[in-house]
Formats: sequence, C-alpha cells, structure tokens
Amino acid sequence: VYMPVVKLQRSHRTIVLPSEITLDTKPPTITVRHPQYPIISPDGDKRADTFRVHFTLSEPAHAILAVRGRRVLFTNGQKTSGTFVWDGRVKDSQKRFVVARPGRYLLTASAQDRAGNVSKGFPFAIAQVRYVVLARSRVVVRPGGRFAIRVSTDAPTVSWRLHGRSGVLRAGTLHFRAPKSSGVFRLFVYAAGHAAKCAVVVA
Repeated sequence: VYMPVVKLQRSHRTIVLPSEITLDTKPPTITVRHPQYPIISPDGDKRADTFRVHFTLSEPAHAILAVRGRRVLFTNGQKTSGTFVWDGRVKDSQKRFVVARPGRYLLTASAQDRAGNVSKGFPFAIAQVRYVVLARSRVVVRPGGRFAIRVSTDAPTVSWRLHGRSGVLRAGTLHFRAPKSSGVFRLFVYAAGHAAKCAVVVA
C-alpha cells in the first residue's frame, strides 16, 4: 500500500493525499479438474476432434492454455469461469499453428489478471493424439493361417493392405489370413488419412 505525496518546492510544503494506492502483485488462481487423460483425433471428421474442459478463476482474468509449454489459447474476455477447447493444434519451432502429430501432450493452465500478473502453469491433463493405432506391432502366424489384431480409431471403417491384397473393414478387431509363403510382410491399416503398420511374420 502506498500513500501519494505531493511536494511543493517553492512553498516548502508536503501534502499527503488521503487516497491510498494499492499495487496488485498477486496472480489469479485457476482451477481445472485433474488429472485427465483425453484421447482426440483432430482429423476434421467431427468425431473426437477436440477436448473441452471447464475452468474457474479466483478473479476476472484471461485464461491461458499451453501445450508442451507453448501457449495455444488466451481467452479474450476476463471472466471468472469458462471452457478451454483444444482443437489439437500446437505451435511448431517457428511459432506457427500446426496439427499435432500422434503422441502424448502435457496440457497446463494459467491465468493473467488486469494488472498483468500471470500465475504459474498448472499441469492438469495428458492428452493423447491418436488417429489409428494397432494393438500389436508384430504378429507370428503359420503360412495361410488366420490372425486377428485390434485397431483403435474413431473412424467407423478402415482400409488395409497386406502382400498385394486390400480391403475395407469395420473398426474394432480385424481378422486376416496370412500369406501362404514364409517371410516377413507388412500389414498397413489406414483411417482418416493416417496409417499404422504391423509386421506379420509367417513361419
């Protein structure tokens, strides 16, 4: 707390004004439900494209969302509550927004009040960006034998390719027949413009 003082040099007078000046140096507090482990696939198909989470603030302030330490959202208004909506975009080394690659991302929340005080980032979620993932990266099967592998994706169907054959299947547990010759083959599964692969060892 400061008291404003006016000094009059010529009259040698000092006047203390009655109004106190209080400097706000305390950053706001942001509260978000935690921990959270959302899975999103920001491929534009309107299925699990975004992650939404509600937040509250101890005072009117801007809410800030950072992904892997880089700010991706700064709310326009200064409110005491709101909702973060992360659309799966991150900032690259050139500070340009790009769609996140598959992987896990740490999300942190902070806030900035009217005085410019910024709170420390609060980690509240580890988000997984997933487009298409196979449960196994290697399968061993006899020549001409059947095998199954589960695919994780929010697309209703997937396309596949294995040793010159291809097709479309419903997402979930996929069933295949191995090539009749021995060797190591690659199974590719595609969904929403992304691909996953698995080594099929026929022996």
